[in-house]
Amino acid sequence: MATKSYLPKDDRGKLALLKHFSANLSAYVANFGISTKTQERLNADTAAFDYSVTRQQQRQSAQMDCV
Repeated sequence: MATKSYLPKDDRGKLALLKHFSANLSAYVANFGISTKTQERLNADTAAFDYSVTRQQQRQSAQMDCV
């Protein structure tokens, strides 16, 4: 029986999942013993990935404008 992956395949979907995870992690910090430093790293990684995806989209859009 084939199973469907719950992870998105494209970068925009991965970014949405990462943002959701990052935004909701604070509710589970105490339950799972997640350190503040780990939460800060996740927020920084989310911002960096968001920047990368946004820049890639802007570059592709600018490329289409030149054609």
